Amino acid sequence: EAMDQMLLPEMLKTTGNLNSNWKMYKQQLQIYMVATALNAAPDERKIGILLLAAGQQAIDIYNTFTYGDNEDKTSFQVIMAKFDEHCKSQSNEIMERFNLRNRFQKNGETISNFMERPLGGALVCIKGEASSKSHGADARLWKTLQH
Repeated sequence: EAMDQMLLPEMLKTTGNLNSNWKMYKQQLQIYMVATALNAAPDERKIGILLLAAGQQAIDIYNTFTYGDNEDKTSFQVIMAKFDEHCKSQSNEIMERFNLRNRFQKNGETISNFMERPLGGALVCIKGEASSKSHGADARLWKTLQH
């Protein structure tokens, strides 16, 4: 059947902003699962497709997951939640702030268009107060890129 011949989503990129990359990969995987009618497949098969498509680095991440007594490690939803949790914790906060601070209005761009333009992963809700350590890292990155 033609649907079975569809290309798998590209591998999960584990460099750069892992959280953003995971969200993009997850969306592609969900579209693939619907398009190939695999969203109704058994969880074991969906986990296999997830890991096969995501690649070896994602398998390495998967192998680090720990499970609580009430978590079913054969549940596709549990595995997806584990990837969500892992990738969210790996977002590059310093680089995100740098990208946000270096977002400028383009020549001739209206304020309205500037405010509506996607931030490309730069808008991240950072809970709590930023530490002086993170501000120091920001300053070092800023100075490095200024020269």
